[in-house]
Amino acid sequence: MKTAVYLLAFLLVGIGIGVLVPLTQTFLDSRREAQRWQDCAQYHDLPITIGGRRLTLPALDNAHVWMFAPRDNAEGIETEAIPDAEPGTPLVFCVPPVMGPPPYNVGSVSLHGDEQSRNSTVDPGADLAVTLSKFGPV
Repeated sequence: MKTAVYLLAFLLVGIGIGVLVPLTQTFLDSRREAQRWQDCAQYHDLPITIGGRRLTLPALDNAHVWMFAPRDNAEGIETEAIPDAEPGTPLVFCVPPVMGPPPYNVGSVSLHGDEQSRNSTVDPGADLAVTLSKFGPV
């Protein structure tokens, strides 16, 4: 009888730990994500320079945008959906503070659309309007 009580107690402790660890991890992950959003500058249109040209890049709702910073800065900027936003809310650029103030100097811009869109890269010599028009009106 005593062994059964010990086994039951051990089982209950194991179940409690098995439930508590994932809940704690989820809580910590959500706090980290909230802090990340609080610590970044959010833009619907992002002022950038590429190849010596100043541009304002829209946060396209039908394409994921990733900007590669020059070699001296390993950071990148990408479009993201605001957590818990209403459906249809446009994407924003969440820029980490290490990128400094705008305009942001980037080496290239990659656009990744849905299955029907082609992936495109905007390099310093490319025509941005032509590249963006593949993803909808510019």
